[in-house]
Amino acid sequence: MKFAHHFLLVCLLIFSSCAGERFSETENSPSEPQSFKGVISSKKLSIDNPTTHILWKDSNQKQQIAEISSRTLDLNNYLNQEVKISGSVFQTKPLQIQVEKIELSTEAVSPHDFIEWQKFSEKEHRFAFIYPKTWQIYLSGPVTYLKKSEQVLVKIIRIQNPRQKELKDFTSSDAKEVNLNQQKSLKVISEWGPEYYLNGVKEIIKINLFNSQNDINLAADLDKFLNSFTVFSQVIELNKCGGSQNLLCPEGYRCELGAYNQGECVSIKSPQYPNLQSEEKLPELPTADPSQELDPLVNVSALSGETYQNSSWMFQINYPRAWWFKSFGEIKPSFYHLEFSPQEIKEVQSGKIILEILPGARGIIVEKNKEKSIILLPRDSDTHFQLSGTEYDTLAAMAKSLQNNL
Repeated sequence: MKFAHHFLLVCLLIFSSCAGERFSETENSPSEPQSFKGVISSKKLSIDNPTTHILWKDSNQKQQIAEISSRTLDLNNYLNQEVKISGSVFQTKPLQIQVEKIELSTEAVSPHDFIEWQKFSEKEHRFAFIYPKTWQIYLSGPVTYLKKSEQVLVKIIRIQNPRQKELKDFTSSDAKEVNLNQQKSLKVISEWGPEYYLNGVKEIIKINLFNSQNDINLAADLDKFLNSFTVFSQVIELNKCGGSQNLLCPEGYRCELGAYNQGECVSIKSPQYPNLQSEEKLPELPTADPSQELDPLVNVSALSGETYQNSSWMFQINYPRAWWFKSFGEIKPSFYHLEFSPQEIKEVQSGKIILEILPGARGIIVEKNKEKSIILLPRDSDTHFQLSGTEYDTLAAMAKSLQNNL
C-alpha cells in the first residue's frame, strides 16, 4: 500500500509539473501587445482550447490570422465585421490572441457593404436619393415605396402645401428638429417607426421608415438612404402651361392647373400601379368618422375604367369613357376645381360633374336632389372633397371610386 501511495504521489507531481509548463507557454508567456486587422467569426468551443472566435484576413474567411478570445469584451458584437484588435499574442499553433482592445476598422468593409447602390432622381417627384440595388421602387401617384422581398422599407409621401404652412403644422407636438443631409426637418417617432418631414416646393415630403426586426444591416442602409435624401429647392425644368400667357402642352400631355391658374404639363397616360399587398399590413389612421355610407349598390365598373389622377392634390377618380375633363385650379372658396362632362368644357360651371377641394373637415354626406345632388367626402383634417351634379347615378359612382392618396 505504501508503494502504491508513493507511486501515485509521484505521478501527480509529474502531471502537475507538465500541466504547469503547458499553462505557462500559453497564458503566462505572451509577447508584447500587438495590433491586427481582420474579420471576426465564431468558432466551436473546446475544453482543450480557451479561444472563442477566429480572426480572418478578410470577409472571404479563407486565410486565418489567429484564434482569439477576451476576458473583458463581448466579441459576438463584432461578428462578420472588419475590426482592429490589440492584445497579447501567444506563439502557439494556431496563433492565439487575448484581445484587450477592439474597434471597427476605419477601412472596414463587411460583405454587406459590397451591395451596389444606385440613384433615384426624378424632376417630376422633386427629390433624389440613393438606395441598394437589392431594393425595388414602386411609384403610386404621390407615394413612392421602397421594398425588399415584398417588405415595405420606406414610404415617401408628397403632401400638398399650397398655403406654405410650417412643418410643425403637419406633425405632432413632440416632433424634434433634426438636420437631414443639411436640410431642416422634423422627426416624429410613431408606433410604426420614425417619420421625417421636409419642406418641398409648395408641398411637404413625409418619409416613413420601417425596420420591425431591428436588423442591424437594414438600419445602416436606411440611415445611408436617409442621409442621401435631397429635396429640390425649386422646380427644375418642368414644362409650364396655363398662366397669363395661356401656355399649351405638347401632344400626349395635359395641363394640370394649380394655384393662380399656373400649371404643369403631365402625361395623359395613367401609370401602372403595382400589387402592394404588404402595404395592407401597415394600418392607416382614418381621416374622419363617416356619418353615412354611400349606396353599396352603386356600380363603379359602369364608369368603364377611365381614370383621372392628380399627383399634386394626391387623389384619383374614375369617370365615364369618352367624357372630357378640365381643371380650373383655385377658384375661391375652393382650393381646386375640376369638371367632367360628355362635351368639351370651355367655361366654369359648364360640366355635368364638378369636383372641388373645399376648406373644413367633413364626413360622408349625401344630398340627393332632382336639380343638383351633392356628395361630401373626407380628405384630411383641414379639407374635404365635394362632388356635385345633376346625374346622381354617375355622381355616386364617381364618388365611390374616389381614392384619397394622402
